[in-house]
Order: sequence, then C-alpha cells, then structure tokens
Amino acid sequence: MPKNKITARQKDIPRLLRDKKRNKKIIQIDTKNMTRSKNLYIPFAVLFFSFTFYAFSAGASYRKAFEQFSLASDNFRLPRLHQAYGHYDQAIFYAHRALSYESLKPDEIEKAKDLIRDSKNQKMRIIEITRNFQKLIRERKISRGMTKEQVVASIGEPDDIRKTIYLLEELEEWTYGNILKDNDKYIYIKDGVVTHWEDKTKK
Repeated sequence: MPKNKITARQKDIPRLLRDKKRNKKIIQIDTKNMTRSKNLYIPFAVLFFSFTFYAFSAGASYRKAFEQFSLASDNFRLPRLHQAYGHYDQAIFYAHRALSYESLKPDEIEKAKDLIRDSKNQKMRIIEITRNFQKLIRERKISRGMTKEQVVASIGEPDDIRKTIYLLEELEEWTYGNILKDNDKYIYIKDGVVTHWEDKTKK
C-alpha cells in the first residue's frame, strides 16, 4: 500500500469529530433543560405540599373543635361544670384556628361560627350557675353540679361517706344525720360533683 494513500477510516475522521462535537452539544443542551425542569418543579412541589398541609390543618382543627364541643356538652349534662368550661374554651380555640386558614367550605365556616357563639353562651351559663352556687352556699343549700368543696362549704362535713367504683367512675354517697328530724339527707356525688340528693326516713 502506498504511503501517501488516504484510507477510508482517515477520510471519516473530520465527520466523526463533527458528530462528536454535535452530540456533546446536544448532551449539554439536554442537561440544561433538565436543570431548568428541576428548578421549575421544586416551587410547584413546595406549593403542592404547602397547600396539602394547609388544607389538612384546617380540616383537623375543624374536627377538633367539634370534638371538644361534644366533650363540653357531655360534661355540662353530668354536670361537671369546671371540665365543661375548659372544653368549651378548647372548642373556641380550634374553631378560630380552622377559620384562620381560610380554606373551609362556606357551610363549614357557618358551622364553625355557630360553634363559637354557642360555646361562648355556654361559658356564660356556667359562670352564672357558679355565681348561683355562691348564693346557695350563703343560704346553706345545695344544688346539682356543686363540687364536694362547695357542699362542705354550704352544709359542712358529712357524717358518713361510702365510696364505690362503677364502670371506672368514682361514686360517693354522703350521709347527713339530723337529730331534730326523723329523716337523713343523702347526697350522691359522681366524679367529684353532686348528681342528686334525697331525704330518707330513719330506720
């Protein structure tokens, strides 16, 4: 083979160099596009997760408000006024928190506002009942919903106390004897508050 003859492989070298540069340029362009895509994706991802957390927080606070209101209503009926007052406070707190997210539906907004109004009204009732207890204590009387301390402040220490546990609840029967009368007073206390009382004829 003559030394000066150019082979086919050598003829292809310029083309191969051009193809290599072009492929390198394509790779660089794709890399830039991928970087741009990632940069665009990150804000959208943050926005999506922020919105999801935002909606979840609003819904969780909304449900929590009604759970606390339900607990407050149960305690008010028992009545455990001190516990009820605390649960009404929590219901108002969570309802305001849910409204602050501004992502509730219109009907949920109205229900949350109604819950806040009802909770405030119930708190005022509890305050009024407590004031009435103070008046009854001065008159040496008792009332349903009084605590044990209020009963003692009103009519003194009982002559006898019988305690029982039923369904994980503490029940007490306070007995007050009266030498001048033919009956005794029995006060029934559940979880620390008066549920009812009665006068029984002495045996």
